[in-house]
Amino acid sequence: MLRQLFETSEASRKAATSLSAAASVGERFTDVPRDFRFHSVDGKPRFEPGKAEEPDFELTVPPGAVRDRCEKSSTDAADLGACFLRHLFFAREPEQKIRVKVHSGLIKLTMHGWLRVVIAGCPRVILCRGTVRRLRMQSTSLPPWDENTIEARVTIKRPIEEVFSFYRDFRNLPVFLGDVMAIEPIDPATSRWTIQGPMGIRVNWTVKVTEERQNELIRYEMVTLPLLRTYWEIHFARGPEAGQTEVRQVMKVPLARLGRAALALIGKFPAEEVSSNLHRLKEVMETGRVTDTSYSVAGKFAQGPEQQETRK
Repeated sequence: MLRQLFETSEASRKAATSLSAAASVGERFTDVPRDFRFHSVDGKPRFEPGKAEEPDFELTVPPGAVRDRCEKSSTDAADLGACFLRHLFFAREPEQKIRVKVHSGLIKLTMHGWLRVVIAGCPRVILCRGTVRRLRMQSTSLPPWDENTIEARVTIKRPIEEVFSFYRDFRNLPVFLGDVMAIEPIDPATSRWTIQGPMGIRVNWTVKVTEERQNELIRYEMVTLPLLRTYWEIHFARGPEAGQTEVRQVMKVPLARLGRAALALIGKFPAEEVSSNLHRLKEVMETGRVTDTSYSVAGKFAQGPEQQETRK
């Protein structure tokens, strides 16, 4: 079934025409104990058993995502890309969620043609989310959908004053943020962040606090061009039980879904990172150590935060 899908469907053939001969994907299926590889030969798709030698990325695909693709008869390559993006970005159940491990950089992925395939699917994904947005607007219990916004929350068994104070001292943030290696204060509102990205590349951000309300809110943003600016809001509220704190993070990313698709191509998934970071904050505040290493720089938490200085 899968070979027929990848080699004979019109959508796969159209997608393959965008790919170079060097493009390659390794695939694993959670219910099949073997490796597969997908590549393009003379502009035609090939899907066959065996481990890809130098894949651009590797996919781990659950049965639900396989069924979704196989049950569709569309001949549009954009639908194929849209299906992939839906299961990559929006699926939450393990039965539906596609996992990806990226090996190539953005330049190489672009040269191999993958960016064209992903971008082709973006309008379909946005159209699908537009339907969700209309449904949300019809219900007073759901907030309006914002393509730029990522939101997650966690309940921490620590007093709100303690959690707020810990978070507000940005020197503590590398203890639980997965890709932030160091933060250097410049002045009371501004700091320089060292971020480690894919392939070990480190970059520096300047971040500025734009609003602060004691034990309630910290709002900060990158100091850069408005089109490329990322915004964060950290909301603090007393939890349902004494001594608990509810932390809600709202992150606004630039370029909406297109920006998130480009980040995915270099192995970064903002929604998953936000959720993992909040879970690590909970671990640090409650136990003093990190065990959750998901969506973080490899080896960053191997020694645990007890080896790092925190300032409570």
